[in-house]
Amino acid sequence: AMAEAGCVAPTASVQQAASVMVARRGAVLVRSEGAACAGILTPKDLLFRVIAAGLDPRDTKVGAVMTPDPHTLPVSASVLDALSQLEGSGYRNVPVVRQSGEPVGVLDILALIRGALHQMPGTGSDASETGSVINGGGRASLTNGAVSADEPD
Repeated sequence: AMAEAGCVAPTASVQQAASVMVARRGAVLVRSEGAACAGILTPKDLLFRVIAAGLDPRDTKVGAVMTPDPHTLPVSASVLDALSQLEGSGYRNVPVVRQSGEPVGVLDILALIRGALHQMPGTGSDASETGSVINGGGRASLTNGAVSADEPD
């Protein structure tokens, strides 16, 4: 159930997490059963902390190479808040959480930018194609297109 939601346990192997990444086409959240977001594992983490370090992905546990206690964004954050936090932090992915701390999905800055660009006047794209990511002057909910959410597409 956790893998379907884009989450893996800290005790999962990096190889298992990489399989979930491939299926979801992006970072995965790390959490224990029923817990809030304990960490995030990104493709960059795999490259720098596993492959370049010469670790075996079959024997390496996610908890040993994840980014622990990542900064998160609430579901209610605006697109501008999200862009500001991502730009200031240098991260490309950030977990989006409910008020309870329960993870909803991963916000990918490139998807956020693409969604914003596709809705700008003069791009020839209909805003309905990408969801209302920037409606209301950038105050739209993050769950409207840029978040790789728990719910199936």
